[in-house]
Amino acid sequence: MSGAGLKRGKAGECDMGVVHRLYVTWVHDGTRLDVFIHSLLPDISRTKAKELSNSGKVLVNGVMRKASYVVREGEVVEVEMPDERRRTISEQLLTSAKCIPIEVLYEDEHLLIVNKPRGIVVHPSHTTSGPTLMHALLAAGYKLSDVCGESRLGIVHRLDKDTSGCIIITKTNEAHLNLQKQFSCREVNKRYIAIIVGNPNWNEMHIAAPIGRDASNRQRMAIVECSGKHAETHFTVIERYGEFSLVEARMLTGRTHQVRVHASHLGYPIAGDAKYNGRKRALSAASKMNDAELLRALTEFHGQALHALEVNFCHPIFNRQVNVTAPMPYDMQRIIERLRKLNTIFKN
Repeated sequence: MSGAGLKRGKAGECDMGVVHRLYVTWVHDGTRLDVFIHSLLPDISRTKAKELSNSGKVLVNGVMRKASYVVREGEVVEVEMPDERRRTISEQLLTSAKCIPIEVLYEDEHLLIVNKPRGIVVHPSHTTSGPTLMHALLAAGYKLSDVCGESRLGIVHRLDKDTSGCIIITKTNEAHLNLQKQFSCREVNKRYIAIIVGNPNWNEMHIAAPIGRDASNRQRMAIVECSGKHAETHFTVIERYGEFSLVEARMLTGRTHQVRVHASHLGYPIAGDAKYNGRKRALSAASKMNDAELLRALTEFHGQALHALEVNFCHPIFNRQVNVTAPMPYDMQRIIERLRKLNTIFKN
């Protein structure tokens, strides 16, 4: 079936909402249309993508296609989502987002790298009602790439809400598509630093364990041998503090909650991580160390002690290496400094 196209107003708007314009790269060549839509717009389930496709709300190169259609590299997919613009970039959210701090670590005409604060969601979703980092960037006047639609402007990868540190934001679609390919080929190197509970009997540990949704709690991820997605993390112990350790984590894949799930699976959850038993374990360990200052620092710490310290990649346009480091947040430094002091006292 063919069609003349979705009727638009200004800025990608159509009569019923907004049109997401998605570009098919080699990464998704040969993928079903509904799978492709879900891959680039995770907030749209495959079922919803199928409904939209079969009701004529999806065009491929200007032609209506069903969910079973196989997309090819170079094609342009347009998805009509009613009310999406009002939900994602409303004036109210943009006004609220102005109070979100933006620490820019690197910027040029194609991209910027931001030190994301802990407690801030990266982009809007069906579970997010407040302003996000994306809203804050728009409120600050940044023009962002729109290759992944209105709900993920400029977003080429994510950090968990309560993880701080380096995140790459793209301004142009050309930069976005190139970085998307680099992430897919595992050419973007990300280095995290974390405080874990416990003292591992190893200096380095490479873990390859598949990650999927926890069957008993859909808000959690877990090691799922049968249906989980391949995930690899390399841990290196940097410092040891008796009941705690400071580790470096390098992600070889990019699964949801990957570092947190792998650390917990090894028996050393990240301090403060309530979802994976890291908060309870950390407070218990601090009590065992009988130090009121450490206990207070951990009690006042909200989120997991996980920081995206460094990112390294080839610039998508200028073809040169970009290496950026994000300063660690004060509350995490506070815990490390106290642990170092206690470690010195115990050794003496």
